[in-house]
Amino acid sequence: MRTRRAQALLLAQSVTAVVATQPRDNSYDYIVVGGGISGLVVANRLTEDKKVSVLVIERGDFDDKPEAIIPYYANGLDVDVLISPTSAPNPQLNNDTFSVAVPAVVGGGSVVNGMGYLRGSREDYDVWKALGNPGWGWDDLLPYFRKSTTFTPPTPEAVNEFNITWNPSAYDNGPLHVHIPSFQYPDVPTLWDAFGSQDDVPVRAGENAGNGPGAYWLPSTIDGRDMTRSTARKAYYDPVNGTRPNLHLLTGHMAREILLTGSGPALTANGVHVVSRANNSTRRVYARKEVILAAGAIQTPQLLQVSGIGPSSVLKAAGIRVKRDLPAVGANFQDHATTILIFSLNNQSFPNPDTLTANSTYFEAAWAEYLANLTGPISAAPASSAILFGLPHLNSSAAASATASKLLTLSSTETLSYLPSIYSSTPSLFRGFRLQCSLLAKSFVSLNSSIVAHSMPGNGFMPAPLLKP
Repeated sequence: MRTRRAQALLLAQSVTAVVATQPRDNSYDYIVVGGGISGLVVANRLTEDKKVSVLVIERGDFDDKPEAIIPYYANGLDVDVLISPTSAPNPQLNNDTFSVAVPAVVGGGSVVNGMGYLRGSREDYDVWKALGNPGWGWDDLLPYFRKSTTFTPPTPEAVNEFNITWNPSAYDNGPLHVHIPSFQYPDVPTLWDAFGSQDDVPVRAGENAGNGPGAYWLPSTIDGRDMTRSTARKAYYDPVNGTRPNLHLLTGHMAREILLTGSGPALTANGVHVVSRANNSTRRVYARKEVILAAGAIQTPQLLQVSGIGPSSVLKAAGIRVKRDLPAVGANFQDHATTILIFSLNNQSFPNPDTLTANSTYFEAAWAEYLANLTGPISAAPASSAILFGLPHLNSSAAASATASKLLTLSSTETLSYLPSIYSSTPSLFRGFRLQCSLLAKSFVSLNSSIVAHSMPGNGFMPAPLLKP
C-alpha cells in the first residue's frame, strides 16, 4: 500500500509545474480575486500581453497530491481542499442546514469535481441572452467553447468495442484537454441498449454540440496524453508559469475587503485588502486598471457585501457601512440538487464499478496497471456516458405543460412565499425572477432543453443532478 501511494505521489509530482515565488509588489494593472477556473483563465488571457501585469489572489494553495491528479479519485470528494461553510436554515426544509462545498485550492472546482465535461443545450444559453445578456447565446459562446478545448479520442479498439461516438466539430485545439477513456466496464453497453430502446430519447453522436436531451458518450476533463486530471491550473497556469514574469499568483491569502474610492455612481474599486492564512498578516495591493472578482458563486457576493456593496438592510444588520445599495448582490442563487437512482442489476459482469471496492486483489491489480501503463479503471472517469431528459421525457407532454402553466399562474403572494424577504421590498428583483419563470416554463415543455442528467457508470447507481430549479 505504501509503495503504491509513493508511486502515485511521484506520478502526480511529475505532471505539475514548479511553483512561482510569492509576489511582493503592491501595484498591478489587474488584480484577480480567486485562482479557480475563471480566475486562472482570465489571468492567462490578460497576460498574453507582456505589457500587462496581473496578480491573482487565491485563498488556497497548490495541491500536488494524487487525489488532485489521478482520475480514480474523482469517485470521491477531497474535503481537505474545501472550506465547506454551513448554509443558512432553509424554511422550506424544516429549517435544515447543509454543508456547502466551496473549493479553496489553485484550480478551484476543477481539482475536486467529478470531471464530467458537459455543456448545456443551445436553448439554455439562449435563455441567458433573452434575460438581457447580449453576447451570451449559444452561437456567441460556441467559438469560445471550441477554442478552449482539445479532444483526445479513445483507442480505435475501444471505439469499435463500445461504439463510442463524439462530435469533432464541438472542439478545436485549446488548452483544456478532454477525453473519453478507453477503459469502460463491460455492462455499459447493456445500459445503452436499455435506454436506446426508448423511442422518445434520441441517441446522439456526441455531447457538447448544444443538442439537449439524449443519450451521449460524455467526455471528462482528463488529459489523454498522460491520463491525469485536466484542471484550470494544468491548462492555464502551469504552461506559462515560468515564462510570464507579468503573471503573479499569491496563494494562501484571503481577500478581506475590496478597496474603493469615490461614492455613488463614481464608486470605483482600486485594490484589495488581503490577509495571510499562515500568520494573519495583512497587506494592501492596488490595481491600476481593474479588480476582477472570480471567487465563485458563494465567495464573490460575500466579498462584495463585506466591502459595503449589497442590500443596505443586510449590510446595516451586519454593521457594515453601506457604500452602494445593490439588492441583487447575494440574491438569485440557484444550486442544482443531485438525486440518486439506485436499481438492481442481475448477472453483472466482471469487472464492474463495485469490483474496485469489493475485491482487494482486483483493486491492487488496477493500480499496478495504471502506474505501469496509464490504463485501466484508475485512468477512467466515474462515468463516460450519460442520458439527459427534458421534462416531457420524464412525464407526459400534458403533465409538463401543466407544470409550466402552474409556474406562470402563481400569484405574486404565493411566489413571494418561496423567496427571501428582500424580493418583497425590491420590485426589480421580483420582476427579474418572474422573467426567469416565464423562460423556465418554456424550457419545461421543450424537447430540446434538459432538466436532469443521469450518468451511467456501469452498475445500478446513477447520480442524477437536476439541471433546472
